Amino acid sequence: MKVLLHLGVCFALVGAGMSSAVIAAAPPNVVEEASRAPAGGRTIQVLVAQSEIKSDINPSNIAAAMGGGLLGGLLAASQNASRTKKAEAAIEPIRTAMNGFDTDALAMETTKAALAGTPWMASDAIAFGKDSSLLGKSALLDGSQANQIAFLEYSYDLSPDFENVRVVAKIQFANKTVPANSPTKPESRLFPQNLAYAQTITSIVSLPAPGEDLEAIAATKEENACTFA
Repeated sequence: MKVLLHLGVCFALVGAGMSSAVIAAAPPNVVEEASRAPAGGRTIQVLVAQSEIKSDINPSNIAAAMGGGLLGGLLAASQNASRTKKAEAAIEPIRTAMNGFDTDALAMETTKAALAGTPWMASDAIAFGKDSSLLGKSALLDGSQANQIAFLEYSYDLSPDFENVRVVAKIQFANKTVPANSPTKPESRLFPQNLAYAQTITSIVSLPAPGEDLEAIAATKEENACTFA
């Protein structure tokens, strides 16, 4: 389907951007040449926590307009809940049409293709997982035979108006050694200040929209899904 095709394009664009981002990013988001082959080796861990595509919403700004306060906060929460409920209902046909589309496999294929173009990152040790939590990543570090893991975490969603599909890749290099300043908190290895490298890459592809009505847009995406070969 066209939605899935564009999703694949997003994954591909994110993957294509990995090698250049690692080289061209300004400090501190840069891997110095001396650190590209860490002592004890590095493994690659691909993570896709979500099991279905998400729909984003435009958060309510009523609280700011009212100068904050409890009432403004309550009204904003109510509006956000209503928008979320509407978006969840509208996106359901798209989710149904995406049944059988393997985003996990696409993330793995994209990662392998992207890293193959970066010799110092090329690796046969590429694993896949679903737990992208702080504790989950920390457990992977504990069980790793290497001294460093490169985490590549993907997420994907549709914009509030269903006009764009977005894929985000969060890349983190974490060392297995627990920092001396927090020996009782192994998860601190994933704290930003302790990462060996961190970068986030976002790719957005526009989708043709038939109008402003959310349900009509979703229906069109569903129809496209059914006709895509």
